Amino acid sequence: MPRRVVRGTILIIAVFIKFNCLGQGGSILKSTIDLDFLIGSWKAEMTYNPKQEDERILSGTINCESVLSNQYIKCIYNFERPGKLNSINDVYYNYNSIYDLYESIWMSSTWPVKVLLQGDLRVTDDSVVLSTNAEFPIGEGVNEYVKDVLVFDPSSQNNYYRDTYIRTSKDTADIWRHHSREKAVLINK
Repeated sequence: MPRRVVRGTILIIAVFIKFNCLGQGGSILKSTIDLDFLIGSWKAEMTYNPKQEDERILSGTINCESVLSNQYIKCIYNFERPGKLNSINDVYYNYNSIYDLYESIWMSSTWPVKVLLQGDLRVTDDSVVLSTNAEFPIGEGVNEYVKDVLVFDPSSQNNYYRDTYIRTSKDTADIWRHHSREKAVLINK
């Protein structure tokens, strides 16, 4: 093989490694495509304060699509609230190669705080688990902390659930409250 071809091949490999591996936190395997299971139309139920006296159950839909050249998955959550306007959330999911983290940014019609959750995705034979966390100020020097776990069953391909836990910086005992459980069933891919 001519020397020029060998050097050219080595150069191409070096450039690929530099821009694909280092740019993605050392991993060329992770991407937003890992979250494609979200794409589709879902029938959903959101339970606030599950198994508590003040439990509230809302019904709604979630519609997810790939956007921005497949760099994000946009989901629109639309839940009915009796006697009030619907609760609508725009959520953008992605894999951020700079931070080597999966992310979701939440914007809500019922809450003025934008929430950025970041974490990791674990895939096993019987589940895909997206675990994310957030921390943000909510006023008067108080921070809110959020833990979110979304579990998808790849064998059924048509349902997932998400548990969200919260606490604030006022909670000195480090006790997490089960804020909500979302259950979704795929109605159209």
